[in-house]
Order: sequence, then C-alpha cells, then structure tokens
Amino acid sequence: MVKMKLLMVVIIYMYSTQGLAMNLTTEFELPIVVLEGQDFEIVFESTEDITLEIGRNSFTTPDAVPLSLTVKNTTWLGFDHFNPAEGKTRSENWQIQWWQGDIQDENKAFGMRVRHASKKDHGEWTVTVQKAEQFTPKSMSFNVIVAEIPSDISFVDLGESITFIKDGEENIAEKQVTCRVTHVRPAPTFQWMIGPNIVYIDDSEVNVYNASLGAISETENEDQEYLDVSQTLNLRPKSWMDGQYLRCRTNHTAFNSTHVEEDKSVTINIIVEAPPVPNNTVVDTQAEDELVAGQEGVILVPFHSNPPPDNITWYLTGLDEPLYLNQTIGKYTSEGWMEYNKSITRVKTTRASAYVARLRIDKLKSSDSGSQHTVYVQNEIGFANYTFRIQEITKVGLSGGEIAGIVIGCILGLVLIVACVILIIRNKNLKKSKKIKQERRKEREEGR
Repeated sequence: MVKMKLLMVVIIYMYSTQGLAMNLTTEFELPIVVLEGQDFEIVFESTEDITLEIGRNSFTTPDAVPLSLTVKNTTWLGFDHFNPAEGKTRSENWQIQWWQGDIQDENKAFGMRVRHASKKDHGEWTVTVQKAEQFTPKSMSFNVIVAEIPSDISFVDLGESITFIKDGEENIAEKQVTCRVTHVRPAPTFQWMIGPNIVYIDDSEVNVYNASLGAISETENEDQEYLDVSQTLNLRPKSWMDGQYLRCRTNHTAFNSTHVEEDKSVTINIIVEAPPVPNNTVVDTQAEDELVAGQEGVILVPFHSNPPPDNITWYLTGLDEPLYLNQTIGKYTSEGWMEYNKSITRVKTTRASAYVARLRIDKLKSSDSGSQHTVYVQNEIGFANYTFRIQEITKVGLSGGEIAGIVIGCILGLVLIVACVILIIRNKNLKKSKKIKQERRKEREEGR
C-alpha cells in the first residue's frame, strides 16, 4: 500500500454547446492544466458582436453561483462579491477577472481569469453571452476537473513476492499481475519495469521479457467524482528474472518534485524456480586469495540456481574423466559450492540464489591461467553447463628461505674472498721480509 499526499490540478475543456443565437468558440488551447492555487484562464469568441452587461453575461460555477462580468472591467473580484448562497464559498485569495485574451475585437470576446484554483471549481461550468436584449442568449458548457493523485497504489491480491515455477526455460507458466490505483482523477498512465536497470516494458520488449500489457481499465470510485484505474501485465518470466523486482509506476499530471518514487509506484519481488540460469558466455573465475604459481589455490565459478543446486561435476581440460562432487583426481579437488558472498569479499551480489562452485588446485602453474573448462550444475528441476576460464596466476618469485639462502651464500662468498686476499697479502709480505733478510746477511758477509 502506498499512501499519497493530496495535490490538485485543474483541467478545463469544452464539451457541449447550446442555443441558436450565435456560435461561440474557445480561443485557448485545451485542456488547460494548472496546479491548485495557481491561475487558469479561458476566452471565447463569437461570430457576431455581443453585449456584455451584468445580468445577461456570466460564468456559472459548478455549485450554481453566477459570476457576472462586464467587458473591460479588469478588476479582480473575490467570490463573496457575487453574493453566493450560504455554504458556497471559496478561499479568501480566490479571485476572478474579465479577460479578453488575444482577440482583437473586444465586442466579440468574453473570457475570464481565475486566481488560486479551488477544489470546488471541479465540475460543469457554463458561459452565457447575449448579442442584445431581443436575441436569445448563447450558452456553452465546459468541464473543470480538479485532479487528484492516487490515494493508493497496489498489486491486486499479491503479497511481497510472486512465485513462478517452471520445468525448463521454454516451459514457462504465465501469470497475470494487476496494478491498481484508487481515488484518482483524471486517470493516470502506467509504466512497468523489471529489475534495477528500470527497463520499460512496451511492444518492442515483448520478446525480451516475455511480457505483454492489457488495456487500462477505469471504474467509478465509491465517491463517484473519482476513479479506480488498473492495468494488467501478463508475465511469462525467464529464469534470470529470479531475485529481480517488478515495479508498477504511475504517471500523473499532479505529481511534482516533492513526490518520491515510493509515492508513484509499487514493487514486488519475482521468484522463479527453474533450472540453473544459463550463461552463454565464458565465465571468468574468482578467488578468495591471490593465485600464485607453485602454490595451492581455490578457484570459484559463479552461478545462479533456485532451487539450490544438488550436484556439481567438473570437466577439466587435461583430465580423461569427469571430476565428481567431493572427489580428487591428480591436483584437482571438487569442494562443492557455497552461497555467493558469504565469505568472499571481492565479489558482491544482492541475489538470494547466487552461488559459487569451488575447485581446489594443488601446485598451480602460470600456464593454467586462461585455460577453459566446464562445470555442470544440477538442481531438482534441471541443469546448466558453465564454461569458465581460470583467472590470471601470478608467476613464481623467490621465497623468503630462498632469499635468505642467497644472502647467506653471498656473505660466505665475501668472507672467502676477504680471507684469500689476506692470505695473498700475507704471503707477499713474507716473501718480501725473507728477501730483505737475505740482502742484509749478504752485506754482513761482504764486510768481513
């Protein structure tokens, strides 16, 4: 249920003519639309000169109050100026004025301006003019509609969701969804949307959304001055619509910038129980942690299934046999599935029936990146196959132990080099010292 604030608009249009004296035609584009409290205006033109005197020329309101105006008298007059009967009132700021409009010949023009349109202006008005006393007065009736936005917008006989059950993508049970607005005038128009992208349903979208629209139906409200209006959507959903919302939006001349989406529309959740939602594209895997070559990693393949899956089978390039649920073959282990985003921080979804299939891979290789495989997902209604591509795998780098080993090796090598240099220098010094000793011994022997 959506409760609305009251706002009124005045729509004026001519609907009949009476009398035989002369012709009257409106010289203003119809219908005229104004918000309550604003001005509206209308002018008529005759084929002959008319006498505009109080008593013979007037506008008569829906509550039978004659508002006699005189040509060229442009004074703004309040409602009480016309001495209305008790109980027939308007607000203090309601006023009326004679108005000629754009008609050049004032003797053939008769019109009015009204300030601050009132709800009581709703109904049938009559304008009466007379050529001269001996001629029959000419009358023309027109309606003033004080428009009100719907007091309520709802889906008929539905709760917060609507459920569709089907046996396959091409075997869809159609349902009718009726959107109804009550206590409104004039009738609004409807727009229907499926999902957050606000896709409008029209004739061009029938094949995409398996939807069609019925005619707008109008019936008199209990208060006969208002309407109850409805439109029915015939929907045969596809499985991807599960978890989306269906919205019925109304457009009405009285809506303005103060009205939010909830004032104008009503929504309902779509539930579609079907085989897993097919995906005709290659799915890129996700991962909880970065995939690194040489290490173990878990890849995740997203899919949508309502009801939940009950079996998963992997068909992996390089394996000669399928990998079944909870089975290990070589470096691959099937770990079943989990609800999407329960423990995954990198990928988010708002769908209640979103899952990921889990595959653990021992000792990843950089060449695994980009390879394509298939996973078969089954629920109690049917199945779907998903082709997926393993995401990028980081190439192997040096581990902490390897880096420590290299550092230690470098240090040991440096120590060895230093030791060799010291030994070389020491050996060179020893040889030099020995030579000096020999030269001194020879000098002593020669001195004897």
